[in-house]
Amino acid sequence: MRRLAPLLGLGFWLAAGSVQAATTDPRTLIEAPLLPEGSGPEAATVTALADPGDSLLVDLGRSVGFRALLLQADGNDVYWVEASENGDSWDALWRVPAAYGPPGLRTRSVVLDAEHRARFLRVRATSGDGRYAVARLRAFAQLPRPWPPLLDTSLPNGPLPPWPKLTPTATGTLQGGIAVLGLAAALLSLARPRFVIRARVLLGLAAALSALAWVNFGNFRYHSVAHAWDVYHYYVGAKYFPELGYDHLYDCAAVAQAEDEGTAALADRRIRDLTTNTVVFASDALTRPELCRGRFTPPRWSAFRDDVRVFRGLVGSEWANAQLDHGFNATPVWTVAGRLVASAVPATPRGIAVLLSFDFILITLALALIFAGFGFEAGCVALIFFGTNTLSRFAWTGGAFLRFDWFFLSVAGLWALRRERYGLAGFALVYATLLRVFPGVLLLGLGLQAASELLRHRARAPLAHLKGLALGGGLALLLLLPAAAALSGGVAAWQAFAANSRKYLATEAGNRLGLATALAYSDDLRQALTFDPQRPDTFEAWSAGQRDTLARRRWLLHGLEAAYLALIAWGCRGHKPWVAAVVAAGLLPILFRMANYYYAFLTLCAALAALNPAFGVGLALLTWGSHLATSLWPAYDERAAALSVLAVVFAFWIAARVARDENRLSP
Repeated sequence: MRRLAPLLGLGFWLAAGSVQAATTDPRTLIEAPLLPEGSGPEAATVTALADPGDSLLVDLGRSVGFRALLLQADGNDVYWVEASENGDSWDALWRVPAAYGPPGLRTRSVVLDAEHRARFLRVRATSGDGRYAVARLRAFAQLPRPWPPLLDTSLPNGPLPPWPKLTPTATGTLQGGIAVLGLAAALLSLARPRFVIRARVLLGLAAALSALAWVNFGNFRYHSVAHAWDVYHYYVGAKYFPELGYDHLYDCAAVAQAEDEGTAALADRRIRDLTTNTVVFASDALTRPELCRGRFTPPRWSAFRDDVRVFRGLVGSEWANAQLDHGFNATPVWTVAGRLVASAVPATPRGIAVLLSFDFILITLALALIFAGFGFEAGCVALIFFGTNTLSRFAWTGGAFLRFDWFFLSVAGLWALRRERYGLAGFALVYATLLRVFPGVLLLGLGLQAASELLRHRARAPLAHLKGLALGGGLALLLLLPAAAALSGGVAAWQAFAANSRKYLATEAGNRLGLATALAYSDDLRQALTFDPQRPDTFEAWSAGQRDTLARRRWLLHGLEAAYLALIAWGCRGHKPWVAAVVAAGLLPILFRMANYYYAFLTLCAALAALNPAFGVGLALLTWGSHLATSLWPAYDERAAALSVLAVVFAFWIAARVARDENRLSP
């Protein structure tokens, strides 16, 4: 670093210490040049932190002010940088996220929202692979130029993305800019007719840029295309579902790893016990390895070990963190296709490329159906939302294995409703529901509209389309349920899925959105205040606070749920069935508390632009608003609450707007 702003000038005498860690020379930590990106954490000038209870303390000699921070540390770990005037009470300044890129040391930087003053800085490890390391810490009174600093990427220890300077932060900024362009184009489409052509040009440009934005402009996952973490869960979980079920992915993977590397490699490893969804030590599973091996025949155990070994290599330094996820959660119907494909396609580089191709094809077809069924404007707005919103970015489930089949079938069902091909619509929508449950809200919307029309007309003539829906849906049930019974274990598999879903829904997570998340939030119990690195589950107190707060506000939750259901039934009278289905997509944030990446479902709301361009403006505004919320609330739980509020407000808006729309019996 050529220029340290006056903050940490050379005149300060620095002393470094910690709870447990020690650094060779505090001046090295503060003043020495940054190491090349990807350097090993074992370098001589790097300070190792033993566990999440360990920290590195820097005494700046006197109280100083600073506006920006930089940390070079092990890339796959999460840290907190904290500040104190007296060394006793600490303020959390920056939750340092894990970094994209090859393994090794990675540099992260942040501009604080205001100037902070402190004499002491502390770096504390919070989560990761258990091997924490800090190389450099910088604090700046003024931003140096350039900012962020130029990094040394000369080490050939792993592939860099095609555009190394296009960091996740820069990509997010560009995506936000494209969202603004899309919003401007949507607003222009509301103007006088002479602006229509200009609006279509701008919409087309924003849509094309959004397609690039979703894949991070060709950087994909920055170090690969494949989401190896996610593919591991769905490939191994489906292929070995008869042996693993929903409860034994992590403990059996630990036993397989111990056979390859010895039990010492997992001595301090934590994994999630999927029977209880609690975090335990892997050594618990290793005390009785025969419980896992006994679930397999010898050839199947050998194949399982081989596949786990492959994914340990693919997931790399994130492997330990992957064992703290929430396991394999697909329905028995999803497992039919998942198991057939995983059993046929080997876990090789070429095989995994085949697995990844399915989602890219399904997404392309789904978006093409919106263009074909609902027009150019609707298709462009759909692509803008899908490609640039911050709720369902590529980082979550992009480059994975059959994670967008429900999305394609939901869009296909909506397209078929618009074309009045009700049998096909029923088949697609029931199939989507059997894959992920929540697409069933589209069927619920159709049912609410039908009940309202029946009461309104006292005749069944307006409900003629229900016969085709029922026939198509019945055919889907007739074909898919027996297939699931044959490959996944029959009724017992559905019972296990229901139990697994109850267990999962009872576990708090920082990325689950919805009305319940908004109502469960309490500023006094947010993660920054309740995080405890000494507990096996570091967010245990936060989770308890969420449950208690929601319990006190459950009356409001159920009241708003009932209001939205009534709004669909009343507001969609006189509209074509496809309109009711689209409005019912708004039930995702109202009735469910789903992971944020499922909010790609709201892309379906773009179809309403075929009724009125104002709906396109609303979806474009939600897209831009998601960027604003992410910028204003960087902490996961605070951001989740803000995004949940946005989604709920958007859902109520589209339902109310359709209710007052005079364009009944829409085309």
